[in-house]
Amino acid sequence: MKALLKFLFFFYTTIIIAQNNVEQELLKKYSSYELIKNQKSKYGSWTYKFELDNGKIITQENYERNTLVYKSKISYDSINNIKYEIKLYDRNDGYKIDTVTIEQKIYNNKKELIQLLHKDESFTRYSNHDLNGFPQLEEYKNHLIYDKREFKYDSKNNIIEEKIYSKYFDEINNKETDSTQIETITYEYNLNNDIISLNRQFKFPVKFPIIYGGGRSHYENEKFRYVYNNDDLWTKKYWIINERELLIEKRKFYR
Repeated sequence: MKALLKFLFFFYTTIIIAQNNVEQELLKKYSSYELIKNQKSKYGSWTYKFELDNGKIITQENYERNTLVYKSKISYDSINNIKYEIKLYDRNDGYKIDTVTIEQKIYNNKKELIQLLHKDESFTRYSNHDLNGFPQLEEYKNHLIYDKREFKYDSKNNIIEEKIYSKYFDEINNKETDSTQIETITYEYNLNNDIISLNRQFKFPVKFPIIYGGGRSHYENEKFRYVYNNDDLWTKKYWIINERELLIEKRKFYR
């Protein structure tokens, strides 16, 4: 359960920050693109289709194999952050228009993000911003998890070190656990600001690989390789583990 909860939190926050400003600028040449994950997996592949407007995602369709499972429109606030999505289709509910607030963003007077209020009543706080306005401390909390992350950045504002402090609520004994689990991840980037390697270190006993429900297993050392188009957008992403290279993601871009 702990592993699954950590994966869901990581997956959720990754979706929120997936479209960075640099890539958004490169995407202005295109009207749409597709992201294909785990195409050869025995558990089934996923395809995400995105319609673009001036580089920003405005509609998203999710397919499990070839079956549509989710469709939505995306709305932005005045400073181009995702404000909410309008759910158009869900395979559990069928076609039904429903506005879903992804999160409420709160800024300080320097226009630095200081808090996210999530739709599940959890929240994320950001503080200790650097001179470029990027937070060096992030704290996430819901009724089961307290997760604190400290960040270090390079000169291009890429995260080069992430230290994660996690505590969990013990549902069996109805109390918060006494110990804090500490994980440190360091990252290395290529000239396109894409991650090419990461290293994990733990302050508690860990047996690799760490299995996560719904996601790839975590290894102590992981490497990545990319193939790019003429606009410096990656079209293939490879995951390299124990000298074995696996194609994990593909992207197709349409003008």
